[in-house]
Amino acid sequence: MTNAHGARRHRIPSDDLAELIKEFGLEDVVDRRHLADRLMNVNWQLATPRGTFALKRIMDVPLDSLRRNLAVLPALAEAGIPVIVPVVGSSGGVVVEVGESGYCLFRWAQGVSMNESSRETTAAAAYSDGKGASTASDGAI
Repeated sequence: MTNAHGARRHRIPSDDLAELIKEFGLEDVVDRRHLADRLMNVNWQLATPRGTFALKRIMDVPLDSLRRNLAVLPALAEAGIPVIVPVVGSSGGVVVEVGESGYCLFRWAQGVSMNESSRETTAAAAYSDGKGASTASDGAI
C-alpha cells in the first residue's frame, strides 16, 4: 500500500459522509477524528449535534455476515449484557451501503481499547477461571 492509498483509506469521501449524515439523521458532523489504534476496520469518532458516535467502514467481513452479527446486540442489551447497540438508519438497517463501502454507527462509549495480546490473555484467563471471555472497547467496536 502506498502512502497516498493509506491516506485515502482513512478519509471519509465527502459524498459518503453526506449520505451517512442523512441516513443516520446526524444533522451535521462538526468534528471527526480517525481512530488509528490497531483496529480491523477504518473507524472515526464523529462529533455531531446529536452527540458523539463511532463510525466504522467495514473491511473485515462480508456485509451480510455483519448484519447477522449486529442483529444479536439488541437482544444482548435487553438481557442486561453491556454492549453498544448500533444506530438504525432511516432505511431501517444498521449497515448502510454507500458506493462500494458499508458503514455502521454506534453511540460513543468511553473506555480503553485493549491491544490484541491483552485481549487474548484476558479471554484465556477468564475462560480458565470458568467466567467466560470479556473484552473492553473504546466505543469503536
